[in-house]
Amino acid sequence: DFNDDTLIFEVQNVGEFTACLADPYPSGETEVYGPGDFEFRSAGTILDVVLGVLEEVDDPQSPGGEASCASWIVTEMAPEASLDHDLRAARKMLG
Repeated sequence: DFNDDTLIFEVQNVGEFTACLADPYPSGETEVYGPGDFEFRSAGTILDVVLGVLEEVDDPQSPGGEASCASWIVTEMAPEASLDHDLRAARKMLG
């Protein structure tokens, strides 16, 4: 789900993650919070951030376990053009 400057996505077999998008996007730092005490910070596009989260949860030493896929659905008003492009690219890559 996308709402203003927050993206919520789920990683199968791991849980739900909330990304507070960078301001300014995409040059600022996006913060992601997830199951347990999971925290991740990264600059870059939505795709960069989601891939970074997937790498973290796919790490065998990570308490989150393995990630097999991620998905989200945009249901609110349309995001600005550059963010919309990044969301579409991430959705296409992740299925």
